[in-house]
Amino acid sequence: MKKIITILLSLLLLQQANAQISDSAVKVFGDYICNCVDTLNLNKPEAELKKSFNLCKTLSLADLLNRQLITPEVMTDDKQSADLQNKTFKLLEKNCDGIKRLIAALNKVPAYREKNDGNIFTPAIFFKTYGLKPGEVNNLLHVYNSEDLGEAKYQRLVDIRWTFETEADALEWHRKKMEENSEYGEPVKGRIEVEGTTALKVFREGSGAAKMLSDFGLKQRHHYFLFVYKNIVCKVFVATDDKTETKELVPFAQAAVRQLKAIIQ
Repeated sequence: MKKIITILLSLLLLQQANAQISDSAVKVFGDYICNCVDTLNLNKPEAELKKSFNLCKTLSLADLLNRQLITPEVMTDDKQSADLQNKTFKLLEKNCDGIKRLIAALNKVPAYREKNDGNIFTPAIFFKTYGLKPGEVNNLLHVYNSEDLGEAKYQRLVDIRWTFETEADALEWHRKKMEENSEYGEPVKGRIEVEGTTALKVFREGSGAAKMLSDFGLKQRHHYFLFVYKNIVCKVFVATDDKTETKELVPFAQAAVRQLKAIIQ
């Protein structure tokens, strides 16, 4: 957890700050930021929170300059700014509970609904054309498996949906969960389009999955289509033979969009 907080602080804090930065300057800088963060409404959207936090940093630097605890050069010299930044990171990580609450708020993801409408999934009849028959079904996903378990081109498909209260929530969750939902896959090179989608991202299996497939002697590729349609996040996973290209699988993602368009006005 400490490592995560340190990394996030590195991204959040402004890189500003004499080869010999005084301890008093670091303390004043950190205390001002910490006190300012305590006044923030942590229920605001992420973009607003970051904007408010940046204002805290700007006001704190102005305070340091006014007290003559730093010189203007501190804000332009890389070594001095890094010194101030690193020392302040350590102080805030150790002493500022407000920063920890801010990090938690920035990491918080919107909640999806406990229940999905059953008709938001692609109808089973669509997959029959591709030799896929229904398998596991639950609130979040519908699974389809090949009728020919030998060397079928289309071997397994998992059709997944998460429904949110708003499109903004769906987009935020989609962005923050991208790595997890792509199963740590590799982004597909080249342009792939699926009409009607928002924030479309397409992946192939990652190195871990590729090694697993190889270890098991499976000649298989994994493909992931992740996108948003209005307030719904969609994931279409397709396992194919080792010759099929991802762009050939666009019809599966397009079918998901077509179904959603039909029921959501």
